[in-house]
Amino acid sequence: MNNKSKRFYKLNLAFGVISFLITILFRTEMIYSIIDDIHIASTVLEVWNWLMLISLSIGSIQTLILTYKFGGAVYYLWSILIITLLIFTAMGMFLIPPGAIL
Repeated sequence: MNNKSKRFYKLNLAFGVISFLITILFRTEMIYSIIDDIHIASTVLEVWNWLMLISLSIGSIQTLILTYKFGGAVYYLWSILIITLLIFTAMGMFLIPPGAIL
């Protein structure tokens, strides 16, 4: 694995995990309190969710490939973490209505 793909892998994982944590901690209340129009706020949340879902999907595929190529406990733990976050993100996007948390 060359340095360029390692850097993309680390940045993608960081973006996915950090955006998931921001989502869990304060994203919904922050967006609905800043933006007055409910339709714009829902659109912002939808775009945020799709970016997070795509990032976590790419990260899980990369982690599974690295687990297959190199093995090691680190990649197995990353696989478990990322797939868990991916499942939670998908559940939050498709099973829970956007305003249900409020």
